[in-house]
Amino acid sequence: MLIYIAIVWIIQAVIVGFLTATVADAKGRDGTSWFFVGFLVGVFGLVAIVGMPSLKPIRVDFSEETLRSPANPLLLQKTDVESKLWTDARRIPEAVKATAQGYESKKWEVLKLVDDQIREASARMAALGASLEEEFAEKYLMVNDKLYLPALEARLQHKYEEEQVSIRDRTASLSAADAKSSIAEMEDYKSWMIDGMDRMERLRVVLIEPYVGKWLPAHGGIKVTLENGEVILKKGAFRRLFAKENDTI
Repeated sequence: MLIYIAIVWIIQAVIVGFLTATVADAKGRDGTSWFFVGFLVGVFGLVAIVGMPSLKPIRVDFSEETLRSPANPLLLQKTDVESKLWTDARRIPEAVKATAQGYESKKWEVLKLVDDQIREASARMAALGASLEEEFAEKYLMVNDKLYLPALEARLQHKYEEEQVSIRDRTASLSAADAKSSIAEMEDYKSWMIDGMDRMERLRVVLIEPYVGKWLPAHGGIKVTLENGEVILKKGAFRRLFAKENDTI
């Protein structure tokens, strides 16, 4: 009976010792030494080695195939960080610009409040369009000298008249249906703008005119020129942004 118990104990000790040595080896520790620990103290040795940290260094596959894999967590993390940095970088100038515009707008309102000549000139520009009044305010605040007020107003008045002539010429070259549609689009777009700016691009509108180019979806629509030189073609739900005017021809 004692022999049978001894045999069973030895078999169990060998099994526990083998498991302990296997775990130890997987953790970068001496498997032989831990075999005898498991053999002598049983499951206590196995529990001890399981609770110990691994001594093996973490291996990272830096092969080109792995790094370029979409499943690579390092690549995904890098992409997320770059995306956030790019988004923040785009927001910074927008925030600075918005702050500056808000300050200039308040300053202009104060000038109109305290100076009759500026207020009357601003009202005449506003009658020609919100974008023209905004351009008038922007240019005046740059020079900040009333001596230039009459010349600035005359220059913008001339610009407005030239734009109207251009619009009439373009409208005359359209069919009656397209001309009517373009005029309606212009009125709708003007009422859609905020403070002379395109709502989607957040840029000041320089010119709105009927479109007479080759883009058939925009016939009967309008061409909007923004302050940065970009151009929008719009007709109803159709809207397309171009980097420069020549792209719309």
